[in-house]
Amino acid sequence: LISHLGVRDKEFIDEFLCKSEIWMEKTKNIILEAHYDGKTPDEIRDILKNEFYNGEIITLQPEKAFDLNSYYMVNMIIRECAEQ
Repeated sequence: LISHLGVRDKEFIDEFLCKSEIWMEKTKNIILEAHYDGKTPDEIRDILKNEFYNGEIITLQPEKAFDLNSYYMVNMIIRECAEQ
C-alpha cells in the first residue's frame, strides 16, 4: 500500500522505492549544497519548487501541500544532515 497510489503489485513497489531513494538522495544534495552556499531555508524551498513543482505534479499535488511538505523536509534535512 503506497500513500496516494493505493495497493500495487510487488514489481511496482520495488521500482517505486528504488526511484524514491534515488530522488531523495538527489534532493538532499540540492538542499545541502544550497545551505552550504548560504541560502536561507525559504530560498532553498524556492529552488525545490522551481525544480520539482511543474508539469504533471501541479495537477496531482496542491501547491499548499507541496509548500508544507518542502517546509518540513528542508528544515529536517538541514537539521539532520548538514555538517555543524
